[in-house]
Amino acid sequence: MRIAGSDRLWYGCDDLTSISPWIARWGVIASEGPRRDGIGVFGTLISRFGLGLIPVVEEALRENGEGPLLDLAHGLESIGWCERAVNETVTWAIRDLWSELQSFTS
Repeated sequence: MRIAGSDRLWYGCDDLTSISPWIARWGVIASEGPRRDGIGVFGTLISRFGLGLIPVVEEALRENGEGPLLDLAHGLESIGWCERAVNETVTWAIRDLWSELQSFTS
């Protein structure tokens, strides 16, 4: 399994062996990532759009340092970027946001 973005909401999901003996037969799923570059930031950013970001989740993410990324997501939603992006390619979206994505890389 390859992981583009870092997402605290999914930490630990690569090891589900403790939930049942049937799943434990296969062991832990090998994974790579998350990426720490602009592509990884994009992967995390796109998971921050929409109705799934309920207040309690957003609050927890902000407490864990994701405030600036959440602010970017809200800003893009408020200017209609998401509506335009659904009619464009992923390459267009990444190019359009590249400078912002780079500001989040370490």
